[in-house]
Amino acid sequence: MLTLLTSLCASYTHTPLALYALKAYAVSREPDLAEEILIESFTINQTDGFILRGIYRRKPDAVGFSCYGWNMEKTVRVASALRKLLPGIKIIFGGPEMAAEHEEYLARGIADAVIRGEGEQAFYEWLADWRSRQKGTGSAKRGDIPAAVPLDLSRLPFPYPRDLSGLENKIIYYEASRGCPFSCGYCLSS
Repeated sequence: MLTLLTSLCASYTHTPLALYALKAYAVSREPDLAEEILIESFTINQTDGFILRGIYRRKPDAVGFSCYGWNMEKTVRVASALRKLLPGIKIIFGGPEMAAEHEEYLARGIADAVIRGEGEQAFYEWLADWRSRQKGTGSAKRGDIPAAVPLDLSRLPFPYPRDLSGLENKIIYYEASRGCPFSCGYCLSS
């Protein structure tokens, strides 16, 4: 079963760190997932048709979208069209934008599952459950999936592959911390 993790980045030069972190964590738990989880990023400047073709050619069984305020409108359009293009596909939304209004995407049938908060462990658990269901042994986990307790960043695997080919001329992000300890009223990220 193939899972494609994707994000509609702001620019071609950005790497979607969150997607690499999700894959690295899942592979650290089950090494055979390395071949079953693919990462492909697009930009918000590419047409919906271009993005849909890029996803369709991979023929994934599930697609995970990394959702941000600035890519949400296009992500919803692409996910909605993808559902028509690949009936039966599982669509997962995650990322900062899922902290609020996530129920709407579930209620409208745009996403099958929404992961809120830190997603590494929650995504892995969803994936393991979904793979078990395909084999007839798992439960029907869907809907709103809150993240587990915050993870110790020092225990997470390095997100990027050892071979960085394919990431030439890209900005490689690295996290030393997550979130902010302050709750400033004027800040979008508080």
